[in-house]
Amino acid sequence: MKPLAIGIRLLLGSFLVGFFGCTMAAPLFQPNVAQIDEANQGYYCPPVPQNEAGFTNIPNFVLTMETFGNPVQVSFTTRVSISTSSAVSLRPVIDGRVPGAPVRPDAFYLYFNSGANQGMDTTLSMSRVFTVSKGVHTFGVQASCQGMFVNLGVRWLTVYELGSAVPKSDG
Repeated sequence: MKPLAIGIRLLLGSFLVGFFGCTMAAPLFQPNVAQIDEANQGYYCPPVPQNEAGFTNIPNFVLTMETFGNPVQVSFTTRVSISTSSAVSLRPVIDGRVPGAPVRPDAFYLYFNSGANQGMDTTLSMSRVFTVSKGVHTFGVQASCQGMFVNLGVRWLTVYELGSAVPKSDG
């Protein structure tokens, strides 16, 4: 047999073993994700007195998911209609608590201010990774609004549990 033919056969054989070996291996971690969409009903965010936090849970913007002890990425997006000189703060909550509390309860939130002389419509998004224990958890979003009018329109909340790191082999 010619050397070129032998080389091609060895190359093809190596490719097939590598390809089928990779595709037949069992995955180390199955995706664990949950999402809720709220497109049917806006949420009028009641104003709180200026300089007060006044965070409240956004109704129908919560999901429950079982996790396996890996970090989770919590992401939310909402369409906001806001009047002149109004503001909105949004923050994730896990099991009814603000992540980071009591050390830094204000550390992870999204703030938007329309500014003077203009109202606006915009889309706000936030995404952050948090540590959670193994078990069933409830994820949600809270809002604090100041000013005349803040309405949260189409919105979604997604929680994705990240896979475990695979240790590097010495070989």
